[in-house]
Amino acid sequence: MPLSSIALSFVLAAQAGPLPARSRPIPSQLQAQLLYSAALAGDWLVNNQEKRTLGNQPFNGDYGRWLYEYKPKEGTWRGSVCWTTGTGIMALSLLDQRFGSPRYKDAMKRASRYLKSLQILDSRNGLTYGALREMDQLSDFIFPRDGATGALGGYLALYRVTGEKDYLERAGLFANWFLKNAINPSTNWPYWSVPLDGTPADTSDRRTAPFQAGSGLFFYHLYKVTGKRIYFDKGVIPLAEGLLANVGRENNITTFYSTGGLSQTKANNDDFASLTLLAAYRETGDKRYWDVAARRLDYLMGIQRENGSLVPGNTAGLYVSGLTALDALELAAEKGLEMDRERVETFIRRCAEYGATFQETRPDDVKAFGGFYGQINLQEFRREWIHARPTNYSVIFNLRYEGTIKVPYYSIFGWD
Repeated sequence: MPLSSIALSFVLAAQAGPLPARSRPIPSQLQAQLLYSAALAGDWLVNNQEKRTLGNQPFNGDYGRWLYEYKPKEGTWRGSVCWTTGTGIMALSLLDQRFGSPRYKDAMKRASRYLKSLQILDSRNGLTYGALREMDQLSDFIFPRDGATGALGGYLALYRVTGEKDYLERAGLFANWFLKNAINPSTNWPYWSVPLDGTPADTSDRRTAPFQAGSGLFFYHLYKVTGKRIYFDKGVIPLAEGLLANVGRENNITTFYSTGGLSQTKANNDDFASLTLLAAYRETGDKRYWDVAARRLDYLMGIQRENGSLVPGNTAGLYVSGLTALDALELAAEKGLEMDRERVETFIRRCAEYGATFQETRPDDVKAFGGFYGQINLQEFRREWIHARPTNYSVIFNLRYEGTIKVPYYSIFGWD
């Protein structure tokens, strides 16, 4: 396949890193593939970021954004939003750690300016103070689940790599806003969306879905960084308990996605809700949380085809599932739990191998080159559009699986 000279040079320079200790070490050819794919995805992020300036000033409010999605056949695209900015920052920080390049640091700095421009710091209205806008500076709403990823991937990741307390303060402001304004008292679950025009959220909107429980990972990391237990007690446990209540009510792990009447029973992307369960178990020792997460993983392994696909689903779900499985392996080892490690590692390897087939490696279209096709739930994956979700997740997963550096993102580990 065509090779990016930048990506290839990084792989050749970094390939000598030690392989992680596993029951079955990954082959060196797969290690090289993981590194190359991650570097190429990094090219996609950097190449498609808005960088234009007028003198030393940003050209417009899109400064720092990259692509959210791109449809090659139509030639249409739109810019990143709060959460895909967060996932991109996580990816870039790992690429910088693994390969080392000023271009990654520069891209993170640009992205941080855009992300900060989305946060409302006008304290005159407590309903909005600390929130992130969904898409741009004019957006008058937020999907709370998206905002949690923006704050996790953007602010906590940037604080981790820079040590600048401004990012930690911003993460705390968002967390406080979320706990006060993003939980619907009629469901005790995050709102589907919250208005940011100064008006209260609609408590009669009872739309819920288990993927929203993935917000708990942000609160778990913030708790670990700050030591403030409230973020765990109020931000992790209620979400974990909500998942348990739903699974217990249905008594069927295939309906893990069925909360409050919204059913997506066989989708493979739980948006890291299972990691919230693993975080709750790790902190409390309450094995109920582990049991449900383990059942969910067993279900996913049961629907995986020989070629690695999880159908129906989307390419991003491969990486969500793979990252969850990697954490489950590590947590089982930490807690001394029995697990069929060989089966889980086979599942992870297949996710990696199949997911890589959806990366665009032809260099003739810069908006596609290095990006991943996917996003929506499909019976069969199709190359319809490039999307930031699988692209950014792939970097995090590939570098975690490759194992040379510590990867704390989309993981309950690395924040103690």
